[in-house]
Amino acid sequence: MNSPRNPLLAIRVPSEIGRRLDEASKKLGLEKEQVGSLAIQKGIELLLRQLNSNAGEALDSEKGSISTPR
Repeated sequence: MNSPRNPLLAIRVPSEIGRRLDEASKKLGLEKEQVGSLAIQKGIELLLRQLNSNAGEALDSEKGSISTPR
């Protein structure tokens, strides 16, 4: 079995995620590690965007105004 170049990237993932990483790496022409890193980066960006949105809604509710989803 090949050992990964970066041991920090050697994480176990469920088989469905592994299959999806394989498919994405073939489609994008990237290594699985690169696809995994991109997926993690995008996931963090989405999480931060959601947290910022939730924080904005909480601030709006403290002011007594009606907040709308962004």
